[in-house]
Amino acid sequence: MTQTEFRFNATLISVSDNILENSNGTEFRICSIKLPNGKVVSGRVYEKNLSHGMTPGTDYLCTARPYADTNGVEQVDITVSHLTQAPRASMSDFDGITLDAREVEVPVKEGTLVPETI
Repeated sequence: MTQTEFRFNATLISVSDNILENSNGTEFRICSIKLPNGKVVSGRVYEKNLSHGMTPGTDYLCTARPYADTNGVEQVDITVSHLTQAPRASMSDFDGITLDAREVEVPVKEGTLVPETI
């Protein structure tokens, strides 16, 4: 079975004081996040992520997974990570920095150009 998921950044608005537990025994809390389009929706943040320290008003990486509930109604499950948004580095970011370069062997999946570690 495959499942579609979408990753995006959203602003953490608030986190509930109530600790809940899923069917796997993992503790989480309900939170409110502001989507990039400005809508405020609920999501889940795991206790383990909260233990890293999460601050309302900060943008965090989120994962949205669409699914159909028991009545066949389309819903979206959103989990909020403790990872914050940061821009990707480019080579120009390293201007003026001396780097030690070395060649490394990267195993590639047979028949693709994709490294095995991705």
